[in-house]
Amino acid sequence: MPRYSSRNASGVSSLIDTGKSITCEELFKYTNGRFLANEKEAANRRYVKFDVDQLCAVAATTDGKHSPVCATEKMEGGLSKALLLRKENGTEVVAKMTCTIAGPPKYTTASEVAILRYYKVLRLSQRFRIKS
Repeated sequence: MPRYSSRNASGVSSLIDTGKSITCEELFKYTNGRFLANEKEAANRRYVKFDVDQLCAVAATTDGKHSPVCATEKMEGGLSKALLLRKENGTEVVAKMTCTIAGPPKYTTASEVAILRYYKVLRLSQRFRIKS
């Protein structure tokens, strides 16, 4: 699993993946595993390019107070990747990029939101059952 790293001189977070430095290009690539068939094609379908500088700029202002991103942690699933961006003020922002093969981002994100809301309601109902 990638580790946190400090920001480099250009202001962009340095990226570390399983203990080694990686470039932004490697950040866009799928690195979570291998494929049994058509590996190059499967990896290319999971390639997600985005503007890292712009992402960090937006993340820096998400809580209304400007605080630069100082550390990044990359996480991947089969059809999406997420970055946990830690800001200098200690707050964290999660950015999610969905691979195009997962379906339209509007629906994949809406589905995840619905599942998280359902999970929250389920947890609350279990708490009330335990207390009653």
